Formats: sequence, C-alpha cells, structure tokens
Amino acid sequence: DGDIIACTCPDGMQGIRVCENEEYGACTCAGGEGEGEGEGEGEGEGEGEGEGEGEGEGEGEGEGHCAVLGGVDGIGTAVADFVVLVLQDPSINQYFLNESVLGGEGASNLGGCLIAQVAAAAGCEGIEYPQTLTNGYVCRDMAETHAGMNISQAEFDALVGHFVTVLTDAGVPEATLMAVGGALLSTQPEIVEDPDGDQSVYHRLGGYPGITGAVGAFVQQVAGDARINGFFANADVPRLTTCLARQLSSIDGPAIYGEEIPDTLEGIPEGATPCRDMVSSHEG
Repeated sequence: DGDIIACTCPDGMQGIRVCENEEYGACTCAGGEGEGEGEGEGEGEGEGEGEGEGEGEGEGEGEGHCAVLGGVDGIGTAVADFVVLVLQDPSINQYFLNESVLGGEGASNLGGCLIAQVAAAAGCEGIEYPQTLTNGYVCRDMAETHAGMNISQAEFDALVGHFVTVLTDAGVPEATLMAVGGALLSTQPEIVEDPDGDQSVYHRLGGYPGITGAVGAFVQQVAGDARINGFFANADVPRLTTCLARQLSSIDGPAIYGEEIPDTLEGIPEGATPCRDMVSSHEG
C-alpha cells in the first residue's frame, strides 16, 4: 500500500493513483478530484405561421346616363344646341319655322318637352314623358304630335342625327349615346308616315331644299325678263325667295304661309320675316 503510479487526467495533464488495500484508486489530478457527467440537451422549436386573408367585395354602379349628360341642366344645354342645328337645316326646319310652333311660349314649350323626353330616356329620377310643364303646357306623345305631317324616313333620320351630333361633339360616352339615341330611334313608328318621301307634293318637289332651288331659278328668269322685271326692281330678293318658297311649301307641306318667324331668332334663315298675303302684296 502507498505505492503511487502515474495516470493521465482528463485535461491531458499527469495525475497520480495511490494504492490502497492492494488497489489503485482513482486518478488524482491537480485541482481536486471529481468525476462528473453532464448531459445537456436543449431542443428548441419555433414555428411561426402567419395567414392573412382579405376579401373585399364592392358593388357599385357607375354614373347613370342622366348624370353623364349633366342632369336636367346638361340635357337642357344639349337640347338648345340641337334646336339650333334643326332650325339651320333646310331639309327639316319648315316643320318648326311657324309662329304657331315657335311663337309666344312655343319655343320654350318645345324646348321643355324635348328636355323632358330626353331626360326620361336617360333615366333621370322623377321624370316621365309625356308630362306637364311648369307653365301648364301638356307635352303630347309622339304619335299625336306628328299626326298628319307626312314626315319621311330621311327627315326623321336627319332629326335624330342632329341630336347624336350634339352628344358626340360633347364627348358623351358610347354607352349613353346608344341608350339615348336608341330611345329616340324607337319613336320612329310613331313619327314617320311617308317612309319613302313620295306621298306628298312637298316631298315630290324635293322638300324645302328642292323648292328653294326651283324658286331661285324662277327669280333669275323673272329678273331677266324685261316684260315683267320692272315689278321686282325694288324687291328684297332674299325675302321674295323665302316667301315664294314658303308659299309653295305650304302646299301639302309643313310650312304655314304668313306664320314666318322673325329672323332675330338664332338659326332662322335670312329673310324669314312674315310674308304678306297676295292681295296686300300686289296692291297698287
């Protein structure tokens, strides 16, 4: 007992083992003696899940046709522009250039009814057609309004075409243009009575443009005829031409002779002051 032998410590240094009871003990190292076992287990799990779902449903209607047109006020502007084009178009203006149509409150009544008709077609809230205007005038349906006028398909197309032109020039979207234009076109069966334009003397003469052309040629013939041109030496030629054309256009046509509208109204052709009857025109 007491013998000592060398041994190797865990850190690689030399230690000693002492013999006791005929057995060597554990290796003694500098710093002391100890045996230790340590196990350390560390597990870390981290899971992160993030789910985000966003659902949004939105239903909305874009601007209606009425709003696109600027409401009733905007429609009023379009109608005013339309009326000017109509009054400047000799192929259809004779239906309007009569005192009984545009005289007095006639112009405002016509405009008011047109505004109501377009506003109803555009779906403006609270507006229906026919309707009664604020001044008490009752707008009539298309069949009643145009009965007996013998309007041709070409004349109807010209009328609707002018309104389409106004809307197109104003940049109105195609959807609104088609909706309003379609509503106006749907009135064709109620308005057109002479589709081919051959059932009246007025139409067979070419309407007002044809009659005006014939009258112009006639006036030139008269001016060159020494036997009669003295009667017309001081004549107001535009007025004479207008009155003669209006007189012929009243034969089975839309003009009402003697109901010419003063040319102070915008769009009225030159010389369209009231024409005189034949007796007063030739007196003296």
